[in-house]
This record gives sequence, structure tokens and C-alpha cells, in this order.
Amino acid sequence: MPVLSGGTAFYYKALLEGLFEGPGADAALRAGLEERAARDGPAALHAELAEKDPAAAAKIHPSDARRLIRALEVHAITGRPISERQREWAHFHSDDVEERRRHFFAEPRYPFAMVRIVRGRDDTRSRVAERIARMAASGLRDEARRVWENRDRISRTPLQAVGYKEFFPYFSGKATWEEAVERLRLNTNRLVRSQDTWFRKFPAVEVPMSPDADTEAVADEVAAGALAP
Repeated sequence: MPVLSGGTAFYYKALLEGLFEGPGADAALRAGLEERAARDGPAALHAELAEKDPAAAAKIHPSDARRLIRALEVHAITGRPISERQREWAHFHSDDVEERRRHFFAEPRYPFAMVRIVRGRDDTRSRVAERIARMAASGLRDEARRVWENRDRISRTPLQAVGYKEFFPYFSGKATWEEAVERLRLNTNRLVRSQDTWFRKFPAVEVPMSPDADTEAVADEVAAGALAP
């Protein structure tokens, strides 16, 4: 029996239901769009997308080059707007729990049980700060520096990852180490809030976890209750 822990809500959505059917990447087309974004700025791509797919353009920030490029790529390959393929997500974002469950998770690919650990906001922020302190003391500076030094040789994805990009101003002399660490703390807390919003959309058993909780006892309780056959 596979047990998955952590990760992002997007991973679980993809695993349990799949994502919209879309074409694969076209290397030459994508390279051309990336060149345009670098030369003319992402706003130029956003303006083009607004003409071809207003619905998608309304949801994508004018500076989000990665998503703009993908939307234009799909339109160029298929001749149809990417927004048409993403309509299946509309109910997923509904505030009506019953509506979401009527359209999602009714027939998942696999039977599953999901548990969501719920912590207080102050506890979560404290844990984020402690985790970042451990990372900073365990080689984060060297790891982020390696990404920075090889930024021209690796894909854009890791360059945008929380935990690396916050330190690029430090390596370029535009921020202090303390400022970079504080930026990482702020961005991590934003990421936590975003993921929490997504995970609340899943049919999951919520398990409260206090700062002084016995984690093994909570795990036993979950196994005996929420995950029982």
C-alpha cells in the first residue's frame, strides 16, 4: 500500500484524477517564445495571449513568463485556447464543498484515504522559522550558491524554487545574508498558506495537531480511525 506524505496539492490532483489533456512541449517553438520574452519582456507575450485567449490572459500575471509561454505554445500547436482545456478545474475552485465533490474525486483512479494535519498559525510560523534555521546551518548557503553559479546551465524551474531564488540578490551583492533569510521565511509562509488553501479542497479527515502533541499517539489514532479499512 503506497503511503504519500507532503508534497503539493497539485501532485495529488494529478495522481488521483490526472490533469487536462494537452500537447507535449515543442522545443523550437518554446525556445522562440523564451527568446521573445527575454527580448521584449513578458508583457508583450501577455498582450498577444490577451488577443488569442482572453480567459487565460486574465488569470496569468503579465510577468509570469513561464505560464504565458505555455499558453501560447498550446494555442500554436492545437489552434485552440488553453483555457478551454482547463475548464475542468472550475468546480475544483468552488467554495461549495458539495459541488466540488460532485465533480471531483467521485471516480478517482485509485481508492484512497487522505488525512490533513491541521496546526495553528503561530505554531506553523514557528516551525517554518525553525526549519529555515536548520537549513541555514546545514549547507543551504553552499547549495544555493551552486544553483546561482550554474544558473545559465539549468532549467528555469529550480531557479524559481523557494529556497534558492531568495538568495540570488545576496550572491549578486544586492542583499545581506540576513535579508535573504528573512525573504525565505516570508515566501515560505506564503507558500504554506497557498498550499493550505488548496488542500482544504480535498475530501480529507482533518487531524488537529497541537505544538506539544505526541506525534506517535496521533499517528496511532489516525491509523486506527481515519485510515482503518
